[in-house]
Order: sequence, then C-alpha cells, then structure tokens
Amino acid sequence: MESMDAGARQLRAQEVLAEGLVSGRALEEILGVEAALQIDSRCPDALIVLADQEEVRRLASAPYVRLALAHLAHDEAWNRVRARQRVMSPPKRDVFDMLEARPYLRSAILLAACLVETGHADLARGIYRRVMRQQPRDSMGARYLLAILDVRSGDDAAFDRRRAQFEGDEHPAWVLTELLVAHRRGDAERMGKALEIARRRYPEIVAMVADIADADRTGALEWRSSELHALWRANPPAQRWLRGVLGETS
Repeated sequence: MESMDAGARQLRAQEVLAEGLVSGRALEEILGVEAALQIDSRCPDALIVLADQEEVRRLASAPYVRLALAHLAHDEAWNRVRARQRVMSPPKRDVFDMLEARPYLRSAILLAACLVETGHADLARGIYRRVMRQQPRDSMGARYLLAILDVRSGDDAAFDRRRAQFEGDEHPAWVLTELLVAHRRGDAERMGKALEIARRRYPEIVAMVADIADADRTGALEWRSSELHALWRANPPAQRWLRGVLGETS
C-alpha cells in the first residue's frame, strides 16, 4: 500500500469496508473493519463501525471507548472535508452534497450520541445544531435527535417549539416523542392522535419502544431508533401504559 497516495488509500479502505458490511455477517464485518484500518489507519467509517461492534459495547468502559473512537472519526473526517473544500469552487452550501462529507456527518451524529451517553448533553446539542446548519435539508435527521434529547432532558417546552416548525412531518421520531410528551402531560386528545398515527404507520417501532417481547422488529431496524428506544426506556410509566394499550387491542 506504500505506493498508493492518500486519496487512493482512503478510497480503497472504503471499498474494503463496504464489502464486509454488505455480507451482513458479523465476522465479515469486523474483518472488513480490520482490513480497512490496515489500509487507512484513520478511516472514519471504519472507526464508526468499530464503535458499534458488540465486542466494544460489552466492555466495562464501553461509553468512553466509543466516545474516543467517535472523536477520532469526527476529527479525521472533518479534516478531510476541509481539505476537499479548499479545492472546490464554488463551495457547496449543503455539505451532504459532498460525497466526502458523508463520513463526517455520520461521525458527528455518533459523537453526539456518545456525548449524551457520557453525560454531556449540552455538547451534543451543539453538534446537532451545527450539523443542521451545515446541511439545511437535514438529511441526517439531526432535528429528530435534538427533539428526542430535549424530551430526554425534561425540556418538553423546547420540543413543542421545535415540533411546531415541522408541522405535518410524521417521522417516527416526531410521532413517538409526541406520544411520550402527551402521556407525561396527561393530554388525552394529543395522545390519541399520536397513537393512531404511530400504530397505523410504525407498528414495529411502537412495539420496540414498548419493549414488547417476541415482536417483529425488522421494520424498526431500518431506522436508527436507539435514541428513541432509550427515551422510552427512561420513562417506565409511559412504557407500561403503551404495553397495556397494545395488549388490550392485540
């Protein structure tokens, strides 16, 4: 690999990593990560995948190991974006339009999640807001993660203000967070509306956040919903109520 320039190494590392991920097998995935890091030792996407490995999550110090990996991936990815921007004319307003920026955005979202996990919610909010500024179309869904964080922190009023800006958006994060807020306030009308939309459009995600045993979660896994699941798990009364509702009507 010594004969390859930096750009070629980065591209080859991405290709090797993608081959491992496409297999869908855990062993192939981790071998792909290892091979990618041998080619490009600071490959952001390989570090992101490594942070989400089950073996890493089982470590006693997992939150801080994942935070360190996320920091490394984020800083390296951002340096690569800036290097690319310096040779672009004109620069793109939405960085999501830059293929080179995708790893940076993914690493920023992971870093924010790791910061929340280690007790740094304010820093995570700053990252979500920065990502929203950098990509006005919010292709990464930072607004949803910021809304979940507001409610997780007990700031339901901030969620209401943010929700009003996206009237008509029925993304599962909005709907399920709205349902939780309505339950905390005892707002039966609001609960009924949110529950109807959630059950009609996202039955598998509803079952997931309610922790229904033996539920089919195939559809839920199509959307990165770990933050939403964590929000509901942190509110046991709401979870018990939702399980009861699902049990009554199943």
